[in-house]
Amino acid sequence: MTTTARTARTTSTAARLAALAALTGLTLAACGGATSYSSRCGDGLCTVSLTGAGAQAEVLDDTITVELEGAADGTARFAIDGQPATCAEGDALEVAGYAVVCTEVGDDRLTVEIR
Repeated sequence: MTTTARTARTTSTAARLAALAALTGLTLAACGGATSYSSRCGDGLCTVSLTGAGAQAEVLDDTITVELEGAADGTARFAIDGQPATCAEGDALEVAGYAVVCTEVGDDRLTVEIR
């Protein structure tokens, strides 16, 4: 292989990798970015923190499913076991038969305590 052919092949590979990286970034942006969750359960109480629209957590050995639909302007839209709910920080409500307190609501962030 000549030096010119090797350089063309390297340039072509680099261009493909750059295009793949750009497409991956666009795909993530189109999907709304990354989601995450954390949970801690004990003594009849589960605290679940969700970040990113679409974030989902299954807690208590997968017996409770919590999903964040979205949060903005101090209000979160979420569901517990498929039952939709809306709350602001500090709100206490009943969702899917559980006592729920929304302890933190931010832009696409929600922390709830579930009893």
